[in-house]
Amino acid sequence: MAVLHNRLRTAPLAGGLHCTYLAPKTAADAERRHLTWAHERLLRRPVTPVTRTELHTSGRVLHGAPPADLLPPVPDGELAAFVLRDQRDYWRPYVDRADLWTRDVWVDLGLLTHARATVTLREGRLISKREALDVLPGLGAPEEVVEDIRARRYGGAVTADVSRRAALVRGYLGPAIDALVAGS
Repeated sequence: MAVLHNRLRTAPLAGGLHCTYLAPKTAADAERRHLTWAHERLLRRPVTPVTRTELHTSGRVLHGAPPADLLPPVPDGELAAFVLRDQRDYWRPYVDRADLWTRDVWVDLGLLTHARATVTLREGRLISKREALDVLPGLGAPEEVVEDIRARRYGGAVTADVSRRAALVRGYLGPAIDALVAGS
């Protein structure tokens, strides 16, 4: 798999390729780390409750068995507990690392993940990244950063000053995560 992905690394759409390789005998183990290609590198990580829920509710089968036949369902409360823990234990500590927030991937995923987590915790449902962009302004996210993300992801003029953008994101996201965690 490493050789295959190294060959694909320069392909035009390789930057958007994300996939996880599960073995049939271990696919049902929700804690097991599986070989994954994401963000242009190979790593090992579990198939999260968010991904399992997405696959169970809207997974598209191109070949083979449906996700429900391969992955365990997400028990009541597991999705919310995971989302809350992810915000508190993963994202919140990284807000303090100023060097990360000048990178587009951190800005995009930090804000979009927060909006998605907020909706999941408040309404018990998952939303897409595109829907998260529409939710962010109502959560108080800086509009110019939301528009920067929208432009980069879906087309448009990108005019962001990355230092200013990083300060805006960190100034918003830290308190927003703290409030979400305290309210849950």
